[in-house]
Amino acid sequence: MNLNGEFQPIIIADSLGSYLSTLVEDIPKPLLTICNRPLLFYQLDLFEKAGFDNVIILSQELTKQSLQQYVAEQYSGKLSIQLYLLEAQLGIAQTLLKLRDTSKKQFIVTSGDLIIEPKFIHTMLDYHLEKEATVTIALKENAPESSDHTSKALRYGDIIGIEAETGSNKLLMIVSSDEYADTPLRVAHHLIDCFPSIKLRRNIIDTQFYIFSRFALDILEKYKMIKNLKHEFIPLLLHCQYRPQLTKGIQNENMLSSALKMSSAKLSDTGVYCLAHILDRKIYCIRVDTVSNFLEANRDLAAGNKYFVPLEPAHYKSFVAKSASISKKTRIGDQCVVGDASKLGDFCTLKSSVVGKHCTICNNVKIINCVIMDHVTIKENCKLVNTVVCSNAYINEKSILKDSVVGYRCTVEGSVEHDHATLSVHSEL
Repeated sequence: MNLNGEFQPIIIADSLGSYLSTLVEDIPKPLLTICNRPLLFYQLDLFEKAGFDNVIILSQELTKQSLQQYVAEQYSGKLSIQLYLLEAQLGIAQTLLKLRDTSKKQFIVTSGDLIIEPKFIHTMLDYHLEKEATVTIALKENAPESSDHTSKALRYGDIIGIEAETGSNKLLMIVSSDEYADTPLRVAHHLIDCFPSIKLRRNIIDTQFYIFSRFALDILEKYKMIKNLKHEFIPLLLHCQYRPQLTKGIQNENMLSSALKMSSAKLSDTGVYCLAHILDRKIYCIRVDTVSNFLEANRDLAAGNKYFVPLEPAHYKSFVAKSASISKKTRIGDQCVVGDASKLGDFCTLKSSVVGKHCTICNNVKIINCVIMDHVTIKENCKLVNTVVCSNAYINEKSILKDSVVGYRCTVEGSVEHDHATLSVHSEL
């Protein structure tokens, strides 16, 4: 397979993320750090390790300059990177359609908040080519429960319907859990008529890693009102499999061979084939789309036993920068990262946490399962548990924070306790 001749990787590096809003007040979401490296690094690293030599990044006008600066000054990989403006009025789908005119390749499109091991890619690409799929979607089983209670969909995952034929993995439907949690699950009559035997699977997460064929983009050309991939374009392609009128007048070059391979006369009516690629459970995969997932990703990668090892030198079972200053009276547990020029005073405890660069942590501070971003000061006798502290925040002495978020440049008063709180410069402390 000619990887670079057949496929074009595209990263959707938008800054939208309502569940992460406090974390991205001062920084674009693609540059939000996981283990002291920006999210964007992980997608670039993914495609480089998979063997690609170039990638397109779609960015909004608001974040384009910051991303250009990162690529020019900090990114040290081998990929050739092109930044392309994601026009708000067009949306992601129509922006892809514009890119189609500049390339004859199939598109690999991934969300900018995905962290995933690269070893799945070649299997997925081979599967996509073998089945001559219109779209192939990477799906993850066993969605983790969310502790922040922001969305039923995040807690329980989606329901998918797959053709029951053995080995088919033909994806027929995806239903978000917020659509079925309080109402009966409904299945379209047209779908049942064409595919009377459907296997339902629950607790599935759409990783938003997609492979689109040229035929998929030809279909999109007919529906220029579609802007969103997950909620509009993917459902359209799913419906096209059992509603031939949706693709009337659109010619699929691989239609005949696809029909022969799938041995299904029904499929030859449209030539559309949506393929589910269920990831092996051993593949590390997480979307950093909630605060709880942000904490989990930092904790997982700080262990150093996934596919990724932190930049900082190993220090027993943690990773500590050479320029960090840590008191001999301080205890650092497993799964910890301490960034450049950070200082930890006497009698501190650090467990399953990431500390960014240029932080000052004073005496007798306990930090458990937290992320402390750059230039943070934490005064004496504080305790933080399951908490994110954003850059340039200042936490006064004897503060206790549990399951909370402290925003950019926020100052927390001393001798207070916050539980499940979101604190920012706009909030009343």
